[in-house]
Amino acid sequence: RDNLMISITASDGGSGVKSVRINTSAGQESLKPADGVFGGASEKFELNRAKYGESLKKIIAEDYAGNTGEYEVKFSD
Repeated sequence: RDNLMISITASDGGSGVKSVRINTSAGQESLKPADGVFGGASEKFELNRAKYGESLKKIIAEDYAGNTGEYEVKFSD
């Protein structure tokens, strides 16, 4: 349904979450945390499923030490 939300939480207990990007079928996009400010050990993001739906392919998170982590997204029915 159009009003469903996709919640993403990125956590890094060391240096903290610096950025989160998503890859979609249309390209790459930087996300802003739900509270609008980076800098914490854990950040929450909300995406509207009507906008992203199954075009969301990958989540890429980076911490302040320069480490990155990637997560492949697969939707199921």
